[in-house]
Amino acid sequence: MSEQTQMTGSSKGSALDKIKKMMTKKTMAIAGGVLAVLIIAAVLAILQPWATWVVKINGDTVTLKEFNAIYYSHHHMNYPGKNDADIDKMASDPVELMRNPLLSKDEFLRQLITSRLIYQKAESEKFTKRDDVQMLAEIQKQNAVSDFYFANALRDKTSVSDKEVEDAYMQYQSQLKGMPIDEATSRIRSQLSQQKIAAERNRIMRDMRESVRIVRDEPLMAKLLDADKAKRPTSGTLVTIEGAKISTKKITVKEFTTLYYSQNKIMAGEKNEEAIDKMASDPVSLQQNPSLDKKEFLEQMITQYSIYANVIAEGILKDKSLATLISVMNEQFIGMFYIKENYAKEFTPSEEEVAGEYEKNKAQFPAN
Repeated sequence: MSEQTQMTGSSKGSALDKIKKMMTKKTMAIAGGVLAVLIIAAVLAILQPWATWVVKINGDTVTLKEFNAIYYSHHHMNYPGKNDADIDKMASDPVELMRNPLLSKDEFLRQLITSRLIYQKAESEKFTKRDDVQMLAEIQKQNAVSDFYFANALRDKTSVSDKEVEDAYMQYQSQLKGMPIDEATSRIRSQLSQQKIAAERNRIMRDMRESVRIVRDEPLMAKLLDADKAKRPTSGTLVTIEGAKISTKKITVKEFTTLYYSQNKIMAGEKNEEAIDKMASDPVSLQQNPSLDKKEFLEQMITQYSIYANVIAEGILKDKSLATLISVMNEQFIGMFYIKENYAKEFTPSEEEVAGEYEKNKAQFPAN
């Protein structure tokens, strides 16, 4: 259940990159204004072996050890199969840095500072105490734990033999015509590796899902789908998830409804449930975002908990680097949620800003 922004059309897609930059600047401006003292002990202290801390934010200290744990764990999840040395190599490659600026430790630290500042502001206003915020934060935690598990579990599952590369090259040789052989084989090896990772991840996820017993209250779910909001139930247990190794989980109507509307309001940029119900009744919107389908959303919740519960049963929460990463990702998510709710106008670029960016850069946009 991740947030995704999408625009159609080649010109609009390019313009969106520019818009995102404006949005980032606005977020940074908000973060810079919300709290007072930020003490940085040389941003480049990351590179100094004698440094013990990297940044202090209104009394909160991030040590060098914590920073490195966050940095590498974050990228291990984004690049399954890569170790620390691989990440360092990617971070020194200008092309990779352009693709993912957060490979730069400097930029990663800036983002960490921004998230912490916004989170502190949200916490001071008791935003973090809201039921919907806490439920969504728990979902983010489950995602983080599962991704961390897979990043480590799949690290040794990405080996691709020279013969596999050679066979694939021969199969697709006509499509690779004109491409230098080193570049072609590198792309093939990377693609085969990603295919193996995806296949193994899906296998593990399927096994974990099949290892639990799922009891559904179908009549209750049917009532929840009623077009008339007044007729929908507000209490009861929709699903019970049981297993030999896991803690029993009950998904209640309240939990489901809170998560369904909160998640979809974030994704759609809407502020009320009526707007989400309207989108959920539109076939085009449903195709663009299957999570608007309540049955599909419930299945996602079941799968997610099944995986999470199996993973923590293996003792993964004992990993200290994971605990630190969870804390940071929680701050990032809550900060994003807080910004969207409280600074929507400042965060969203105006039509004039979009038009201005397009005019300045329209030479870069291909014609439709």
